[in-house]
Amino acid sequence: MMYDFPYDIPVGTQIVTNEAIEYGRLLQQLEAARDATTLPEQPSAKLALNALLLRLRLKERLSEYQHS
Repeated sequence: MMYDFPYDIPVGTQIVTNEAIEYGRLLQQLEAARDATTLPEQPSAKLALNALLLRLRLKERLSEYQHS
């Protein structure tokens, strides 16, 4: 890849872009939040969520049946 800079850059010099700096900053922030969280590793409400979805779907179907 060619760069058009108004000055010479020695071969092998690493160029750090603003995007790379921001990526590193965001990655550190994400890792710090992960390390500080009190959330469990795995979801713990899977059965409750499934039951809720079943009730909602059955309620919707019952409503459709009653209006037909």
